[in-house]
Order: sequence, then C-alpha cells, then structure tokens
Amino acid sequence: MILASVLGSGPRMGPPLRPFLGPALLLRALSTSATDSHHVEMARERSKTVTSFYNQSAIDVAAEKASVRLTPTMMLYSGRSQDGSHLLKSARYLQQELPVRIAHRIKGFRSLPFIIGCNPTILHVHELYIRAFQKLTDFPPIKDQTDEAQYCQLVRQLLDDHKDVVTLLAEGLRESRKHIEDEKLVRYFLDKTLTSRLGIRMLATHHLALHEDKVGCWDLRPTWECQVRQRGLSQGPP
Repeated sequence: MILASVLGSGPRMGPPLRPFLGPALLLRALSTSATDSHHVEMARERSKTVTSFYNQSAIDVAAEKASVRLTPTMMLYSGRSQDGSHLLKSARYLQQELPVRIAHRIKGFRSLPFIIGCNPTILHVHELYIRAFQKLTDFPPIKDQTDEAQYCQLVRQLLDDHKDVVTLLAEGLRESRKHIEDEKLVRYFLDKTLTSRLGIRMLATHHLALHEDKVGCWDLRPTWECQVRQRGLSQGPP
C-alpha cells in the first residue's frame, strides 16, 4: 500500500508521497533546469540570428556589384587641394566602395558550411561585418566638410571594432576544425577574407591619413637627410 502511494498507482489514501530532496539536491535540480532553459534560449536566439543573416536584400544587391580598384599610383596622384575638396572626393569614393567590399565578405561567410557558420566566434565576426555594412549604408550622403569629419569618426570606430577579426577567425576555425570536411573551401574563404580585409583597411587608413601632411599613406614631408641635402648643410639639424 505504501509503495502504491509513492508510485501514484492503486488505491489512493490521501495525497501521494513525494520523495524528499535535500537543499543541495534541490538547488542542483533548479540550477540544472535553469541552465538547460538558458541553453535552449541561446540556441533559439542563435537560430534567429543566423536566419536573419541570410535574409538581407540590401547586402545581396551590394554583393552583386564589382568593387572599384584603386591602385597605389592612383592614390598617390590623387593630390591635395587647398579647399579640402580632395577629402570630399576620397570620402565619397569610400562611401560607395566600402559597403560593396564588405558585402562581398558577408557573401563569403554565407558560403561556409552551415555548421561552421553557426560557430559562436565565426557568427560574431559575421555579425561585425553586417553591422559595419548597416552603419556605412545608413550614413547620409557626404555633402560638406562636416559630413566628412563625421564619416571619419565612423571609419575610425569600425577600424577599432574589427581590429581582432584575424584572431577571432583563427579561434573560430580552430573550434570548428572537426567539422571541416573541405579544407580547400575554408582556405579559399580565409585567403579572400584576409586579402579583402587588408585592402579595406588600407583604403580607410589612406583616407584618414589625408588629414595629415601626407598623400594618404605616403608621407610627403622631407626627411632630415633630404633637408640637409637641400640646404647644403653638413652639421646636425637646426
């Protein structure tokens, strides 16, 4: 009769007996339940995030555009102007070019095997690129020096946000190594991503450097040795 009452079967005599859980076991059970619920919620949010990553029409449109190459010679001879119009010209070029190049990289993330793309670290980098695309495309057309200065602030912020991308990619791929079946695909993804990243950062830093006494990345200030030669001096600097 007692066993039947404990198991909840047979004739019932009063409320069924419940096994007693001590405080430690009770806390552990509650903790396990909360942890499981947290993991389920995280998985649900991650699924939503991944799905949203693959439903971005603006990115699809930009990814179909070809990037406009800017050679070092073109960058060097873009010149400087007294009225600062060269800054506006450079900023407008970036405003058109950066979203296209970033969209190409987002397309690269989408080409990864789904199980690798779902890795939290890879997903974080993917999200960084999407946020960068959205911030750049949301920026209004650059019309004057004030707009250009604000655009420079945005570019600096994005450069800082992406400073650890290489480390994060290495970490994410290391975590996903057991799921990598086609190493050529991953190698191609890495080559394209790192090469594109280098080009994007070069364009961005080139524009920021135009505010200094340089033609972008090229420092036009004469070195001390050149000054000595020009002045015909044989002694140290004045």
